[in-house]
Amino acid sequence: MASGSGAAAAAASSRLDPPGPRMVMDGSTLVNLEVLSNSFDGSSKGSLLECVDHCVTAAGRRRLRKWLCQPLREAADVEHRLAAVDDLMSAELAEAVGAARASLRQVPDLERLLHRIHASGSKHLNTSHPDSRAILYESTTYSRRRIKDLTISIRGFRALDQVRRAFRAGGGVAEGAHSSASSASGSESGSESGLLQGIRSRMLTDLLGDAMPDVSTHLDHFEKAFNAKKAEASGRIEPRAGFDPEYDEAEK
Repeated sequence: MASGSGAAAAAASSRLDPPGPRMVMDGSTLVNLEVLSNSFDGSSKGSLLECVDHCVTAAGRRRLRKWLCQPLREAADVEHRLAAVDDLMSAELAEAVGAARASLRQVPDLERLLHRIHASGSKHLNTSHPDSRAILYESTTYSRRRIKDLTISIRGFRALDQVRRAFRAGGGVAEGAHSSASSASGSESGSESGLLQGIRSRMLTDLLGDAMPDVSTHLDHFEKAFNAKKAEASGRIEPRAGFDPEYDEAEK
């Protein structure tokens, strides 16, 4: 079940960034067209990036820069993206877009945070890397930093879950209505998939359906497991009483 859901999410996400051919622009072209910076003082003022950058997350800005430097080449891919933009700019979705942007402002740089968390828990680093043999005289400070990365990530995913709910009919009442089969065909409308009726484009339907699965159960698990503020302060994660019977028994 988990692997099937992950495959559906990967397939839906690939439609946001199609793997097809793209236009190749070298450094000189980017400079002459003032895509990322102007030719006067080298700043972004007056550049194409400044004109279109309304992103509220670090990951969004990186994705936008990539799109500007590697524009789509296939007309069909361009039309899919334009249809998604039309949906997001429509009056029908104005309230949902406003709520989503407010939630996105609370999202940290999850892409980099997750890389850092993965590296800190890497089996290779724990056994073969020189860091595993280092004597950390400020181990508590180091632990606090790692725990803070974890708790910030959890809060970031909670904010992303609010983004997903903002675009769903009833604020997420119709969970799981969007099947991977309908996503593949691209024929299911927003209302039929549990999404708001204003969502008509295939790209948004895919992105807000399979590509953003409901992770609230997993987030609830972590939030109930331990006291985040206490863990950040102490540098230790201790399960709440009653959450882990084996741990409670060992503490007796």
